Amino acid sequence: MKTLHTARVVSMGGRNGRVRSDNGHIKLPLAAFNTLGRNRREGASPEQLFGAAYSACFGALLELVAEQQQIMLQPNFYVTSNVSLQQDEDSKYHIKVSLDCYLPNIYEADATQLIHTAHEMCPYSNALRNNVEINFNLLSNENIR
Repeated sequence: MKTLHTARVVSMGGRNGRVRSDNGHIKLPLAAFNTLGRNRREGASPEQLFGAAYSACFGALLELVAEQQQIMLQPNFYVTSNVSLQQDEDSKYHIKVSLDCYLPNIYEADATQLIHTAHEMCPYSNALRNNVEINFNLLSNENIR
């Protein structure tokens, strides 16, 4: 397998720590939410960072697939991630992901096919497949948030 890119990010101090990328573009405080951490402060959560990465990668693949299928994807399309941290009855932690895809001015059947194909290609989807519940929602103009 050919490596296309490697990103390096250091996390210090767990959920109440900091993250920093080797190129300096990411330099953020982290903050635990009330039930998992103490000393709550302003900062990003690991779930937010994961959601940002997944939705950006998935959006890029929607663009690629649309181009390959000669479907005009509007510049105002977007993908919103909802990443939930869950705990089961054995006190094990899991994540659940929902991606809301807004693909304006595309027929529903075409949009559904774009989402399906992007999901098959996306490295985040592939890493999570058969281990994490992933749901997709196709947003229409009526249900934009």
